[in-house]
Amino acid sequence: MRHPPLQALLLLALLFFGGAPSAAPYLAINLDVRCSQVVSNSDANHAWRDLYGMWLLGFFTGMNRADATQVGASTDAMGIWRALYNHCEAYPRSDFTEAAVVVYERMASRP
Repeated sequence: MRHPPLQALLLLALLFFGGAPSAAPYLAINLDVRCSQVVSNSDANHAWRDLYGMWLLGFFTGMNRADATQVGASTDAMGIWRALYNHCEAYPRSDFTEAAVVVYERMASRP
């Protein structure tokens, strides 16, 4: 017995998840927000901190998957968030997405 809708769904899943690799090593959805906004929004409202934190953990997860590594495994979610927050306090004009890359690479270079 054939199930065309199921076969079509499986084909779409294969194309979506198993497609050809892109030319770029990763694609990060840029939130288009400066570090100064991240700090002020996070201090004023924990919902913003949670939003930025979830994005950051998703970014780390994607990078770890792409690089077959476990950057950040020696800490917890709050440790990763704190590293980014500290970077943003030190470099308020930085872009949030670029700050995430810097923090990821800094953590990746630790023994």
